[in-house]
Amino acid sequence: MQYSNSEDEYKYESDNDYSTDSSDENYYVIEKSLEFIRESEGKITPKLYRTFVNNTLFSQMKITASISEKTSRVWLRKLGFIPQSRKKGIYFDGHEHPDKDPILPNGKKLHIFVTHDECLFYANDDCPIIWAPLGEPPLRKKGQGKSIMVSDFLLETIGCLKLTDEQAQVYPNISQEARKFLRSGKNEEEWWWTAKHLLEQVKNNAIPIFEIMHSNAIAIFAFNNSTNHGAMADNALC
Repeated sequence: MQYSNSEDEYKYESDNDYSTDSSDENYYVIEKSLEFIRESEGKITPKLYRTFVNNTLFSQMKITASISEKTSRVWLRKLGFIPQSRKKGIYFDGHEHPDKDPILPNGKKLHIFVTHDECLFYANDDCPIIWAPLGEPPLRKKGQGKSIMVSDFLLETIGCLKLTDEQAQVYPNISQEARKFLRSGKNEEEWWWTAKHLLEQVKNNAIPIFEIMHSNAIAIFAFNNSTNHGAMADNALC
């Protein structure tokens, strides 16, 4: 590895420098880089590697220059690491179209589609892109770790259903966002997300926020067909 003093940037002078330069400095950089990457346990990123090079490696080598994130990517590739995607089968139908302001007849209110979704995140969830030798992705932990449940509402007019900072000051008794969290196992009442949690979220968070954001519109709430969304009245016969 060689470095150039132009723009105080430590970089490769050509694609062949890595294989032809056998200086002690070059070996030191490679050895320390691989050692750091192994200690990262498969979570290395160009940004993380750049921070290590600039703040730790160059400091040890008495080098006052720095590398950019672009150069960090080049170095990782030279070390044999490439970005690899973990695909989850995400599908895009390509029917996006420009937004248009609707023209409503007199006396009619705008109907706004509000979607609801829940997602469960685990402590051992990994990034979809990892840097690793080709064909040698790091082993993932068997256990999923602690989890957190996120329940939120989305609409095309403002994205996540929430108040602005200014509106939150005007309505201090209303939650600023409709999003709710649940940490499983926190206590006996929160082992999992139930219809009771959802109804409270809709009544106390989603509807009040929507009425502030769109006071002259009607919300059309859509929920997926989840079994824990089904509920009966408290006095219903089982």
